[in-house]
Amino acid sequence: MTEEAKKSESETTFSLDDFLTSKSMMTPAIAGTAVTTITAVLVSNFGLPGKWSVLILSLVFGLLTMADKSVPMIKRLVLYLINSTTIM
Repeated sequence: MTEEAKKSESETTFSLDDFLTSKSMMTPAIAGTAVTTITAVLVSNFGLPGKWSVLILSLVFGLLTMADKSVPMIKRLVLYLINSTTIM
């Protein structure tokens, strides 16, 4: 395998650290899919109110952005609010 192939392969691999960064747009996209699926199951099977279920779940999933310790706390809180509303 050539050096360029190794370099391009290493650039395309992702780790959990890449997923949990507060600047990643993949985090709210995957979390939004999970929240939608979980909310649909809760609403259809248990009759829970949909808008409150999705709000609570999106806030809980939005906490994934708080795992990024490389960003100051104020910025993490702002990104938490932005990601939580994106997840909904």
